[in-house]
Amino acid sequence: MNIEASANPYYLWALADKYSETGMGPERAANMVAMKELTKRNIPLSLHSDFAMAPAEPLLLAWVAANRIVASGKVMNPEQKISVYDAMKGITITAAHTFEMEDKIGSIKVGKEATFTILTQNPFKIAPEKLKDIPVAGVVYKGRMKLNKGKFVGAGRDAHGCIGSAGYS
Repeated sequence: MNIEASANPYYLWALADKYSETGMGPERAANMVAMKELTKRNIPLSLHSDFAMAPAEPLLLAWVAANRIVASGKVMNPEQKISVYDAMKGITITAAHTFEMEDKIGSIKVGKEATFTILTQNPFKIAPEKLKDIPVAGVVYKGRMKLNKGKFVGAGRDAHGCIGSAGYS
């Protein structure tokens, strides 16, 4: 059918408890933002925040999508958790595709704009419950690096500020 979906997992975190008690009921509230239904059918899924109604924090969106933890700390319908891989795609390449910009941003590839976030931990090598807590070391925006704190280690940058060895602390 050539369709794609963009979902806001933050609403699950923020509203599922309340909707469970008032309005939707527990079964429908537990099934809010049922993203696994999309990924198991290979429907491209991007994640969005509806900023300013929800925080513009991509790792938080990925965390909710991969864990389905809500404000009370409960896990709502764990069968609808998506993989960390699908959650990270939802905030990177699939999100870029939603904006019809996947040929320019969303992944690291020769010919694309060098714009990405530098994380201090590999999201694929930690427990999914820790995704939202990964510190951001800095960003590379159009090839120019800006670190949050710490000093750059490894090879230097070129005249445009591009990373030499991708080393950082």
